[in-house]
Amino acid sequence: MQQHFPGMFCGYHFARNGDPINAQVANLKTHLGDPSIPVMLDYEDPDARGSGANLRALVDAIHSAGLRVCAVYLPRWYWRDHMGSPPLNNLPPLWNSHYVTASGYASVIYPGKGFAGWANYTPGAPVEILQFSDQGQVAGRLVDVNAYEGTLDGLRTLFSGAPGELSVDDCVLDFWLQLLGPAGAGWPQLNNRSVVDALAEIGLHQGVPGMVPPPAGAAPAPLPASTADRARDVFDQIRGPDGNGWNQLGNRSIVDAIAALAHQLGVPGY
Repeated sequence: MQQHFPGMFCGYHFARNGDPINAQVANLKTHLGDPSIPVMLDYEDPDARGSGANLRALVDAIHSAGLRVCAVYLPRWYWRDHMGSPPLNNLPPLWNSHYVTASGYASVIYPGKGFAGWANYTPGAPVEILQFSDQGQVAGRLVDVNAYEGTLDGLRTLFSGAPGELSVDDCVLDFWLQLLGPAGAGWPQLNNRSVVDALAEIGLHQGVPGMVPPPAGAAPAPLPASTADRARDVFDQIRGPDGNGWNQLGNRSIVDAIAALAHQLGVPGY
């Protein structure tokens, strides 16, 4: 997590309401190891009724131990049926769960900001993160998927507790993902193609000279371990391997391929 999502991850603690709070905090601190890592508190113990007072006491105890709760995962059904709908103001950001019935890529099945799961629990307690499915498809598996409607810097603030600027590592990682897609497997909206291969397919369809089909059956691109290697990948994606253009783009860079496609379509100025 430090390598792939610097400053944007947290530890996890499932609250056991029947266990002493001090014992829970000691256990959490021992396993977390690094007190600078924020804590995501999961409050939905089915075996012991919760309460607003118990939740607040647990959050306060974690903070008193030198740790920080960055979000409280509290499903609406648990808050209503197992806690009696107490007020939730002045607590860490609220993380709700409300599932859609579909399964598939998160970007496809996400229901949008108007979805009922985003509704405030009480005044002053907005839902800031929404888990909208446990059937999101990632790398061939079905997993929990979540949405955050703010900015990337806002999400960083949620995890870090203070506003921060994007690091070079963050930017290079985002460039890599934008060009190659999640897990290096292309973008669903590009029919699981990278940007380069999508341009090649469009150019071939439009009859741009030199455009050829992308290689068939290519495996997902592995994410390089270091920022330097990711930056090299980004350079190759934009300019072509070693800066010599891409074969499927007629030995053009991404910029020149877009220009050639626009010229073929008769866009003025190209």
